[in-house]
Amino acid sequence: MVFGATELWPPIASRPKSRPLNPAFNKALGTSVQLTGLLNKMKAALEMSDPRENAKGLTPDDVAIIEKVFLRYVIGSITNRSGNKFSYLVVKINLLDGNGKLVGSTSAAIQNFEPNQVWNFEAGILNDEISSAAVREIMGWL
Repeated sequence: MVFGATELWPPIASRPKSRPLNPAFNKALGTSVQLTGLLNKMKAALEMSDPRENAKGLTPDDVAIIEKVFLRYVIGSITNRSGNKFSYLVVKINLLDGNGKLVGSTSAAIQNFEPNQVWNFEAGILNDEISSAAVREIMGWL
């Protein structure tokens, strides 16, 4: 007998018959389904939260460019005055040349940014023609 891609193996006649599930397994399966439903609701709530809106009250201070031994950096600070604990926060920075033309970007991130905490961020610059930097946006996930 030759079997093609659409043939079933083992043949249906030789497969074992299914048994009814025992009550303990049914109870565990029900708990699993409830947990899955709860996790899906939590995931949906997180996805509905807009990271730009979450970080709306956060503002950068003292943004500057510094030079270290092998690399230049954009530095600055953000104080969390929002009252929210951010599981993840990103600051995106535009890099400008001497004419104010956008020539690149960089970013920095922090995890577990607590209320009233000050984050002194530092983001590397690989381009030598950068003369200034401006924070484009801050995004935060609760």
